[in-house]
Amino acid sequence: MNAEQMNMKSLTSAAIQTEAESLLEQYGRHHPPVGSPPIPVEDILENFLGLSLDFDDLQARLGSDDVAAALYVEDRSVFIDESLDPVDHPNREERYREAIAHEIGHWCTHRDLPLVIAQPMATLARARPLPAVNPEPDDIEGRIEWEAGHFASCLLMPRAMVFEAWQEAFGSLEPQTWTQSEVDGLRGLGYDFPDEELAMLVLDGKATDLSELFLVTKPSMRIRLVDIGLFRA
Repeated sequence: MNAEQMNMKSLTSAAIQTEAESLLEQYGRHHPPVGSPPIPVEDILENFLGLSLDFDDLQARLGSDDVAAALYVEDRSVFIDESLDPVDHPNREERYREAIAHEIGHWCTHRDLPLVIAQPMATLARARPLPAVNPEPDDIEGRIEWEAGHFASCLLMPRAMVFEAWQEAFGSLEPQTWTQSEVDGLRGLGYDFPDEELAMLVLDGKATDLSELFLVTKPSMRIRLVDIGLFRA
């Protein structure tokens, strides 16, 4: 099945961001407006979009040991793998929220696609809200996952809120980058990685407080900061 057969248009990063921001704005018209993080993704999914949310053993359900969540379009239901239940596994709350946001992304952008209707959209446990590479146009399933992931990133970490939090943390909206002294400092602690990998650790450090504020994982916040130009890797 190709993109033409699916009547599928490739969504740009800007279009996805606009759609995620629109969802948040619409939610705020019917519920208390979201003025600060973290974004109430559970409430958006259940009480605004009207989807059911439950936990299940997705390894048993889907026959894979690497699935975090699944969307069933016709049933209007989302299942999160029980390993991400924040009550039993509070240290995985960020991944739980990212999985919900990813399925919201599928619902908002892909629910009318034949491929999505025909099978549950299963989100891999190793996936992040924003995969590093936008797949080629003929990689249909790869692009669907990228688009849902980017939607999740924009929803969980709205651009304006991230800029506001960044300014409060660093005193300006000037982009930052790693310095050689920061990398050398990590190397002095025993990290024996190339400079580029150490630079990512520097950014992880800068992203820590923001990731806690937005209730997302550090890698997801790191990717978002690079994506909106606040950090140059």
